[in-house]
Amino acid sequence: LYINGQEFMRDGEFGKNRQTSNPIYQPQLKSLADLIPSALEAIEPSPYELVLAIRVSNFHHARGGFWQAPRLDKFKRLQQNDQNQDSTDAIVIGILLLMALYHLLLFYLRRQDRASFYFSLLCLSFLLYSISHGDFGDKFFAWSFWRFKFDYFSIQLTILSMFFFWHHLFPSTLSYKVTRGVLIFFLICTSVIMATDAAFFATYVAINQIGVSL
Repeated sequence: LYINGQEFMRDGEFGKNRQTSNPIYQPQLKSLADLIPSALEAIEPSPYELVLAIRVSNFHHARGGFWQAPRLDKFKRLQQNDQNQDSTDAIVIGILLLMALYHLLLFYLRRQDRASFYFSLLCLSFLLYSISHGDFGDKFFAWSFWRFKFDYFSIQLTILSMFFFWHHLFPSTLSYKVTRGVLIFFLICTSVIMATDAAFFATYVAINQIGVSL
């Protein structure tokens, strides 16, 4: 991000191809007060005009790039909103972790109750998604090869755990062939996610989305 021709902040390294670019997805919070005194000296003729220019390159993800406009507001207000979001995410992640451990303990004590095991997997999938997709993922993972894998993998795990949780509670509603077909389909999708990079598997995510819808 450049303001009046001066670099203000950056994520990764801008490049003209995959080899010269270094992708990082990590939203930042920064005060314009760090730049405004020097920037105002270069402004002609109005001292109140700021020109923002953004350079973005994407060669590592099928849907990468600049998705949202920068948010401009009072720094303390943005900082407070950011802290509130972090607190909310921490509470949600903590609750999901406790629920997952509790139902996993129930399954350990009563092995015949597989519904508890599937519900524990469901909580873990939401937990993975919250970490990889939310602000926690933005701040602690930045661009990570595995972050996007966990993001898409958590979706697969969510659908599978919900499906088998339902199948265990109401076994007569789904046939064996349907259950086996769903399992094979999502195992194939998960294998593709784990074996390829984000630029490849994100391109074919629509196929998986169709399967989820069905």
